[in-house]
Amino acid sequence: WWRVRVADCSDQPASVGTDPAPPPHLELEFTVGGRLARTGTVIHRVERRRLERILRDSVAKEEPPAGIHTTLFELLFPNQLKWDLMAAQDIQLEVDDVTADIPWEMLEARNPEQGERGQLALRAALVRQLRLPDVPPVRRSDKPTALVIGNPPVGGLAPSLDGAFRETTTVAELLRLGDYDVRELSFDTAQHSDDATTLAVETALFADDYRIIHVAAHGFFQPDDPTRTGIAIGPDDFLTATILRQVNVIPDVVFLNCCHLGAVAFGVETGAIELTRRNLNRLGASLARELIRCGVRAVVVAGWAVHDLSLIHI
Repeated sequence: WWRVRVADCSDQPASVGTDPAPPPHLELEFTVGGRLARTGTVIHRVERRRLERILRDSVAKEEPPAGIHTTLFELLFPNQLKWDLMAAQDIQLEVDDVTADIPWEMLEARNPEQGERGQLALRAALVRQLRLPDVPPVRRSDKPTALVIGNPPVGGLAPSLDGAFRETTTVAELLRLGDYDVRELSFDTAQHSDDATTLAVETALFADDYRIIHVAAHGFFQPDDPTRTGIAIGPDDFLTATILRQVNVIPDVVFLNCCHLGAVAFGVETGAIELTRRNLNRLGASLARELIRCGVRAVVVAGWAVHDLSLIHI
């Protein structure tokens, strides 16, 4: 594997777009190691405001502007590393609290010699790791158990997700075929009321020890309210990072297909919650961060739009 460590070494480190007075530039420190002949460290400067704008445009639309992922690639990586990245087969990307907010998997490399383009996550095996202090020992389940949650009804907050419902029923069936004991909460909103959903999900989360947790649902990022940032499980209820942190027996795998699925009236106030597409990559990053801090071995989280229609024909 080609190991690339990306860390913010700015004088005032801050997550992109969250500090009221952040430094004008991110100072990204790239440290390269692995099987390539050249190793070493490169400091690369990126304009924070420009990066924030491009990130917002890249994750806020179901069809991002043409070429925006190539623009991100060209801006984020120093020229000394681009050719090696385009040639690398297996990439292990280590990020910190700041650089974790960048959707590296979306970046699209351009090879001017061959006229080719390709997203890094599709051209090669790409695994990201979050650099954290040593995780303390954790308890894990020794039973083949799984929790599967799909399409919790959220009332007028957002539409029902038929694709998410079909996804989780299929996943639950496959896990059972693999001899897993599955607790499944796949909600067909034509048959289930909203009232009992929140309690059912919260009860299931803490009712047993799980090796796998799979969720397909709506997710929301409210910059000023962490209690409403997370997985929507009711009209005004969310599985937040704080709640996920309280799981006592830590799963091996958590799959959260829940950034913002389906067609939602973003930018329109609905009830007590203002839906927003700003910085939705931060929802995936923040939830993943907490799960990794807890000791989950593998976390898969959507950092941008996954349209519900793409799930219907599973």
